[in-house]
Amino acid sequence: MVPTGRGWTRMSTRCSTPSSWPPATTRSQDCQSSKVSKAMQAPPMHVPIIVYCKEEDVRTGMEAWRGRQMHSHSYRVPEPFCGEVVVVVGCGDSGRDIAMEIRGVAKEVYMVAGSMEAVTPGLSKVLAKHSANLHLRLEVERLCEDGRVAFKDGGGSSSSIAADTVIYCTGYNYSFPFLDTGGAVAVDDNRVGPLFEHVFPPSLAPSLSFVGLLRKVFAPRSFEAQARWVAQVLSGRRKLPTEEEMLRSVEELYRAREIAGVPSKYTHEVRSLKCSVCVTLLLTVLLKHI
Repeated sequence: MVPTGRGWTRMSTRCSTPSSWPPATTRSQDCQSSKVSKAMQAPPMHVPIIVYCKEEDVRTGMEAWRGRQMHSHSYRVPEPFCGEVVVVVGCGDSGRDIAMEIRGVAKEVYMVAGSMEAVTPGLSKVLAKHSANLHLRLEVERLCEDGRVAFKDGGGSSSSIAADTVIYCTGYNYSFPFLDTGGAVAVDDNRVGPLFEHVFPPSLAPSLSFVGLLRKVFAPRSFEAQARWVAQVLSGRRKLPTEEEMLRSVEELYRAREIAGVPSKYTHEVRSLKCSVCVTLLLTVLLKHI
């Protein structure tokens, strides 16, 4: 969807046969450059996950709660939260960063973790250092109509505080409503696939590629590495394996994740960066900036 005047225009993209997308080449006196018109990169469209808990009383409370609710996607600066009591749901990267920024101007900030396993040693140190107005709570039990937020504190006990704002740092879902691949690429439980090295769909490579799906990596450099790889493939400087080999690699990745007990929704969380092509390019990019 794109804005057009006062309304919106729906745009869609359909993948046709790669051979029907001819490239255009231009030549100048000093160099030759190719304008690639036979390929498309699909940056991930992240749809905010708002509902943090599946319990019915939480969802009902979200509708009736009188305070301000927002997703981290809409957060910009801490000043609007000056003097407020703010609940930050989620203690991942966004949750930690936003809580630390808001802590400087807010009256109280409560970070909510889904479980104690989510509280890293680093986060524990931060909480101890800023304990004057930065606090940790476990799951949200419900949002109350009178403005209170009730928490599950473990052991059957609960507590509540009166809050002004709830910020949901609860992640995103991948969505590509503009992309029609005829079933060659699908999103299932937040797994986009099949994709070779999280980038190329075997049956449409190299005409279609995805840059920016990786999670739990240093995003700017890893995405730059992916983009360089795509550019090298399209320019002919690198070659992809055959479609069969790429599919086999994807199946091996899925099988390894399944054996390790990793849910499919975490497929693109590459904590150890075992993306063989991308890690090589990433090291090249990093060395260039040293």
